[in-house]
Amino acid sequence: MKNKSLIIIVLQSALIICLLWLIIYLGKDEIFRKDYDSSQRVDDEFELDGFVSIEKKMITIPSSVIKNSGIEIQPIAESKKRSLYSSYGYVMNLKELIISKTKFSNMNFKFNQLNKQLEEEEVHYKILKSLNEDNKNIADSVVHEKEIEINNLRNDLRILKNNKRNLFSVVKHEWGKSLTELIINSKESPLKGIFNSEARLLKITITKNQIKNRPPQELIVFSLNQPEKKYKANFISKAPIEDKDIQGRSYFYLLSSNDLMVDSKINSYTEISEDGQVKKFHIPKSAIVWNNGKPWIYEQPNKNSFLRQPVFKMEEDKNGWIVQFENTPPRAIVTNGAQLILSEEYKHLITNENED
Repeated sequence: MKNKSLIIIVLQSALIICLLWLIIYLGKDEIFRKDYDSSQRVDDEFELDGFVSIEKKMITIPSSVIKNSGIEIQPIAESKKRSLYSSYGYVMNLKELIISKTKFSNMNFKFNQLNKQLEEEEVHYKILKSLNEDNKNIADSVVHEKEIEINNLRNDLRILKNNKRNLFSVVKHEWGKSLTELIINSKESPLKGIFNSEARLLKITITKNQIKNRPPQELIVFSLNQPEKKYKANFISKAPIEDKDIQGRSYFYLLSSNDLMVDSKINSYTEISEDGQVKKFHIPKSAIVWNNGKPWIYEQPNKNSFLRQPVFKMEEDKNGWIVQFENTPPRAIVTNGAQLILSEEYKHLITNENED
């Protein structure tokens, strides 16, 4: 019985050894092949789908992956679009300014009247004084009364002059220097139309980031009720008092038309030429990828290589985005498949972390 068990064990061992030898013999070409070209192995791996190489933020993807993934690249186009900056305001009610103008006119009329009277009384006083000194033909009391009358006139003129100065200060504080000068002599001013309803005074508030050295000299304005009717308004001066309802700096503009109603709210914009300014570029919406809360694009500096680059000051356009670049703008960008490249980039980074 023992001999039979021993024979069975020996036979099983021999069978296992034969099977192992057979497996090794049949697979030796794959395991021990010595003439395998290592460079060919790298090329084969490079053509595997999903292989991504990243060096110094440069992402390299094989041609087959680019073709099969639908990644599209096109030259970047410089934007010729003129930037539009919107601003808001309203048509000024000139009631207070007109009241101030009327007060000034009355004061000025009274001042001229008193001044003329003073000149006449001073001439009369000289005559009375001369007669008083010549044989006392005129009593001293008459001369003294004339002196009092003249002093009262001079005092009235000083008060009136001071009132005019105070009026100027109030108007200048609320309306600025240009409109203060307007109430002095509106006939010679190009702004005179605002007092006879031939023109309109506009107060427009422009956000600070839209103003570089000075506000635009001309604005396109329109009423919110009739946006299809547009008018040109010309810059007058800075408004001394800012509009509390709109953030930014307020300015006065002249509209040489009375079509807009007083107190009506208006919208305005200005067209800024790109000549001599920072270059802007038009890119399709599909070219933008968002990462870490920032917009990016992928440029193609070399064949099959991509580099992520941030964009700045994006302005939405009906066909995409108008953007700026901090450094030299790219020659060609990814317009389709940018999100795929971003995914491949992060998939590779995750793989490296696991390998480490």
